[in-house]
Amino acid sequence: MKIFFITFLGFCFFLFMQSCSQPPFACFQTDVNEDSIHVNQVVTFNTACSINANEYYWDFSDSEDSVFYTNIVKRKFNDTGNVSVFLLVTKGRKTSSITKDIHVNP
Repeated sequence: MKIFFITFLGFCFFLFMQSCSQPPFACFQTDVNEDSIHVNQVVTFNTACSINANEYYWDFSDSEDSVFYTNIVKRKFNDTGNVSVFLLVTKGRKTSSITKDIHVNP
């Protein structure tokens, strides 16, 4: 019984260490089709498809004050044109990022 318990603890520790060492994966989605975003429309960006992330950094190229640190961001775009959306996710010292260009229609 003692050997089983020690083996079980070792296995649990192995699983714990494996989950800690997995790098994050950055991914985001919008609540509307990215080709159908219009000026003054509220768009929700979320990181539900990201994996192993616990910190988030968003940057939208349309404005200097468009930096956010949450997993869900609601944005409204004031002008038409292309906007780069950058997301950086972290877990400890490991990072992953993604950039998507979206077009804001009139």
